[in-house]
Amino acid sequence: MANIGILRSAIRFFVFLGLLTGAAAHATEWPKSDIPPDPAVTFGTLSNGMRYAIMRNATPSEQVSIRFRIAAGSMQEKAAQRGLAHFLEHMAFRGSAHLADGEINKTLERLGARFGADTNASTGQDETIYQFDIPKSDDESIGTALTITREIAGNLNLDPAAAATEAGVVLSELKLRDSPALRALQVQLNFLLQDAHATALPNGDPAVIAKAPVAEMRAYYQAYYRPERATLVIVGDLDPVRVETMIKQSFSDWRGVGMKGGDPSLAISRSRGLESEIFVEPRATNRMLLAWMRPPERTPERKRDEKASLIQDIGLSVINRRLRDYDVPARPYTRAGVSRETVFKDAEITSFSIGFEPGQWRAALETAERIRMRVLQSGVTQDEVDRVVTELRNASENASSAADTRPSRSIAGAILREVSANNVYTSPGRDLAALNEDVAGLTAAEVDRALRSLFQGGGPLIFLSSTSEIEGGKSAVQTAFQEIEKTIAAEPPPAAEGGSKAVWSFTNFGAPGTVVERREIADLGTTFMRFANGVRLTVRPSKLRTNEVLVSVKVGGGRLDLPKDRLTAAWAVGSFAEGGLATMSYADMQRALTGKNYRTSFGMGEDGFNFSGQTTPRDIDTQLQVFAAYIQSPGFRPEAFERGKNAYTAQLLRAGANPAATMRLMAPQFLHDGDKRWALPSAEEADRTKLEDLRALLTPAFSSGAIDITIVGDITVDRAVESVAATFGAFAPRADTRVQHGPGNATHFPTENDMAIKIVTAGQSEQQIASVIWPTHGRFPNIKEQAVLQLLSDIMEQRLFDRLRGIGTVYVAQVGSAASEVFDYGYIQALAQLSPGDSQKFYDALDQLVGEMAKGDWTEDDLARAKIPALQALRKTRETNGYWLSVLDRAQEDSNKLALARDYGADLEAVTKPDIVAAARRYLEAERAVKLTVGP
Repeated sequence: MANIGILRSAIRFFVFLGLLTGAAAHATEWPKSDIPPDPAVTFGTLSNGMRYAIMRNATPSEQVSIRFRIAAGSMQEKAAQRGLAHFLEHMAFRGSAHLADGEINKTLERLGARFGADTNASTGQDETIYQFDIPKSDDESIGTALTITREIAGNLNLDPAAAATEAGVVLSELKLRDSPALRALQVQLNFLLQDAHATALPNGDPAVIAKAPVAEMRAYYQAYYRPERATLVIVGDLDPVRVETMIKQSFSDWRGVGMKGGDPSLAISRSRGLESEIFVEPRATNRMLLAWMRPPERTPERKRDEKASLIQDIGLSVINRRLRDYDVPARPYTRAGVSRETVFKDAEITSFSIGFEPGQWRAALETAERIRMRVLQSGVTQDEVDRVVTELRNASENASSAADTRPSRSIAGAILREVSANNVYTSPGRDLAALNEDVAGLTAAEVDRALRSLFQGGGPLIFLSSTSEIEGGKSAVQTAFQEIEKTIAAEPPPAAEGGSKAVWSFTNFGAPGTVVERREIADLGTTFMRFANGVRLTVRPSKLRTNEVLVSVKVGGGRLDLPKDRLTAAWAVGSFAEGGLATMSYADMQRALTGKNYRTSFGMGEDGFNFSGQTTPRDIDTQLQVFAAYIQSPGFRPEAFERGKNAYTAQLLRAGANPAATMRLMAPQFLHDGDKRWALPSAEEADRTKLEDLRALLTPAFSSGAIDITIVGDITVDRAVESVAATFGAFAPRADTRVQHGPGNATHFPTENDMAIKIVTAGQSEQQIASVIWPTHGRFPNIKEQAVLQLLSDIMEQRLFDRLRGIGTVYVAQVGSAASEVFDYGYIQALAQLSPGDSQKFYDALDQLVGEMAKGDWTEDDLARAKIPALQALRKTRETNGYWLSVLDRAQEDSNKLALARDYGADLEAVTKPDIVAAARRYLEAERAVKLTVGP
């Protein structure tokens, strides 16, 4: 099923659930270090202080990624400006000296950039970032993007009328973001950092935002949007010399206006003792954080610092592996891990995060803390160090070999992250060489010393977030920690640590199978094959990404084969992989396969149970052995199943007060007219589900179900055949066809006319989702119609977003088309997330829009601004292995998939305004629509 993004944010600020990190003071020049920068990057600084970095990279071809960073965010705000850094980010798209209100988005859409996906911005505590991914690298396109960036840098209008309207949008976004997790984060930051500037999140003060104070916003703009605080990063299929000239032409005249702003002096204490803080809400996440704080290193990173950091990280990895591998029934912690970070260059923090089952905080703390303390007391083993080094080297070798085919947007983001940390951006090849040099002869004793230094300094500061009250409060938490520490210290050291040796034995599945049918799809560079036992294999070699091989294995019938009238254990398939194998736990699998490149995810699709993985040409055998072992010898361990059940229950609890999360979970069953294959169980129903129910669901598919394997990437057909022959080709004969779609297993949209559905959320949410859904049909066989529906939806979204945002009603307004490739089922959905009192504004605006679409009261420019980005997005995604893995799935059974790969671009190109008008008249009928509302 192709899904629309329910809550794809157009302009968003990022808030993390951990500590927010960055550099409090901005750098005015590139860091001086003995670490050599990547020679492929052109670094420069204009005479006005603006820094820039340019790199030629041809993946994807012709495309360019631009990142513009201002070294200021919410922590630079004064009390009367709380929230204005983020508000200003919104206003960057509301008009400037040379671009009218809203024209930035339209201009970029004409270039082929999609608002939200390719055009975006974010506000952090110490930086604001604008990002533009443009699909053309000609001078006109790059020049246009630079013009837009220059307008944002120093020419914004900050019109009071536009600000008054946008204030409603910003407030809507704040309501959307408000959640127990965000409130817990604010309490956590206040407790740990105890500094008003360091704890100021970008969401700000609603009272300030509601006033839309343009004078204060302009003061912030002039103080901080200045060339000496700016960094421009451009990566793509371009000529760096030419682009450098264009940057100089566009930005050399930029000058700051008025007095420049300063950075706050932080007062984060690093010498506190044992303290605690508690956050309690019924839908909070059950977690705790232990933090140790110490003074930071304030100089730019150098080789010696790089090596020291590496050794510390190796030590932390050992602790994390022990925490992960402690896989016993009724383990009281759900997850646990240690990490280190620098907070605004003012403090170094080591944090120990522990998730726990409701009411089990003390047991979780004791179990996880015992594992951490044993590492510190007894030390790491050389075997553990060597295993971590092996995996680090393996990852670095892969990164180095794939350096020339990295996506431009990934490189641009990586450069910007190093800018934020005032570090040197280095090449993958240099990183590999440095790693090998730094770990040569590394001993467990060296790692022990580095690791112990991380848990010194002030603290621990213990933050606890819980769904229920903590008996005894903060003092009880501190007392518990002291008692646990005393108990662990008095225990005799264990005889051995680090886990048992594990050997991967799933290498022989029988006599290799033989290929009995083979067909070349020459125009798509694809080969179809069938083995004698019925297993089908599809292979498409490509050099799109060096050293990357993607693998999918589809087995059985998936949702097609489930009963329509009752719930099954299908919701629990996500816990299957962690159940390991019959003779090997999941932890032992990871130990045995140290140094191997493989990934495993498992889920249910509409027509099969799906294994997905990513590997390298060298390790393709391992990847397929893992998948084959899961099918032939599944573990079905109760501890993994129970953890999955608990995680699902916690997810339901958290989602209950969040309209967007509730819609994602609950809407499908209503939109399939009660079909239980799309229903999810209540917490009580999930609790009644047994491990045997999951076994009964999967065993028939694993035992005899049809198997389809798709392999795409840096591999030859012969090598793929060899690996599959030795694994799946050796299986006993399988069904050679999977369950077919027919009247008995069909699904359908609700048939009642003018149907209205209300899903009620818990809590005091100030937001609800109002939506209207119209039925369409499946993706096949009329692929051209899907192209029409895509552009119809895209045009509607443009116009609905502009209309609702223009009156300050919503932050999120979307229209999308979804269509199944298996069932004759699809729909168009329009939605907005807004205050409950504003729902009628959405319905009125949508009714007017539907009428306009059906009458043709819209322009060819609207069509162009939808079609060009759609075509460019398709071109870009076709240059990824993931696209081909998806489009070739089921292609041996359904020739429509080949037609989709061949023709969809031409189908999009051929869509005309009359096509869209006809589709609007056919599908957007009020009596066929369902109104779905989710909220309080």
